[in-house]
Amino acid sequence: MAVPRKATGKTPRGVAPRVSRVGSYPEATTQKVSVTLSRESVEWGHEVAQREGRSFSAVIADAVDDVRRSRLMREWLEESERKHGPIPKEVQDEVDAELRAAGVIK
Repeated sequence: MAVPRKATGKTPRGVAPRVSRVGSYPEATTQKVSVTLSRESVEWGHEVAQREGRSFSAVIADAVDDVRRSRLMREWLEESERKHGPIPKEVQDEVDAELRAAGVIK
């Protein structure tokens, strides 16, 4: 049964959004959403999707997941610094050099 929508395309108050089951795992779910992106981001997403043979949605979902993981890592590092003190400069310099060599940072 379809979820009723107003003319705005938003889910009416009190109506749960549509949830699709993905794969054979009942806990794996997706939710269809509408987002506004810059033209440049949309073009980039379509280019990556085409180059990798994936859907645009998969590329955008991966980008959101990457940001989420990055923020969780930053929170973990901040908590670690509160508990154990700052990372020694020599260690940070060594890590930065390895990340530069790998092309992860500039």
